[in-house]
Amino acid sequence: MIETLKQYAAKKPHYQPPKVYVNGKRRRLSHATWEAAFGPLPLGHVIHHRNGNPLDNTVENLACIPFGQHSAEHLRAWQQNRTLRFQCSVEGCGQPHHASGFCMAHYDDARRDKKRAYDLARYYHIKRRDSGGG
Repeated sequence: MIETLKQYAAKKPHYQPPKVYVNGKRRRLSHATWEAAFGPLPLGHVIHHRNGNPLDNTVENLACIPFGQHSAEHLRAWQQNRTLRFQCSVEGCGQPHHASGFCMAHYDDARRDKKRAYDLARYYHIKRRDSGGG
């Protein structure tokens, strides 16, 4: 059974592509599969897994594309995923977060609330100390 990329990445965060030996040389399985079907890779091209699963090295899933196009595709996918991952933690907000999991507006509110709680605790601590109560 072929695992999905997310399942595989959860188990092995530092993914290394599967390798095989071809004519005594260690090669990526995707490259060996492509070269067996279509011949050598053109200069400046890389193998791209169409369905996003690097464990699926079937010929139908492999595409030979220029390096720059491959980088742009993965950057676009990373940016979309990053946008979804880094949203404000206040339910229903949906803005990109600034710090501590909050957008700018909610971060300022949280900081203000934290300062208010600190000031209040400090006030009661000083009042209790000044009144002689333990």
